[in-house]
Amino acid sequence: MNLSCEDVRDLVPDLLTGRVSAAIAVATQQHITRCGECAAELEVAREVSRWRTPAPAGLHDRVVAEVVRQRPVRAMRMQLAIAATIALVLIGGRQLAILQKNRVDPAAPSVQAPAVENRGPGWMTVENALNTGAASLGDLSEEQLRQLLTELES
Repeated sequence: MNLSCEDVRDLVPDLLTGRVSAAIAVATQQHITRCGECAAELEVAREVSRWRTPAPAGLHDRVVAEVVRQRPVRAMRMQLAIAATIALVLIGGRQLAILQKNRVDPAAPSVQAPAVENRGPGWMTVENALNTGAASLGDLSEEQLRQLLTELES
């Protein structure tokens, strides 16, 4: 097996920790005996690994436990953020649709509502009630409600 300098540089950490196969270890050693640069890099890596301090006992378990403990909180926050984004998109889209629907084309001829017979003071059609700003039946006066009932019965 013929390894390049780049291959050897990538393998140095695994070589130092013994995480390479015997065949790879032999091929790496053969390359290092022929290549001064790679031999120097291996020596530097060995020196650095001698100074490495082991992690305190139990650190790995504490970190994993904390990550597992916080996972539901992060997931819930993410779900709330996604739900809020979807709600904003839906509300914004609805508002745009309403604005588009109610947009008046200035070039279009204006359309007049058909004339409706007046049935006395305070009388109005359902369309007139809605056009005057009465958004619901709760916004109509008692007299307007009576007139509306009369209209609906006829």
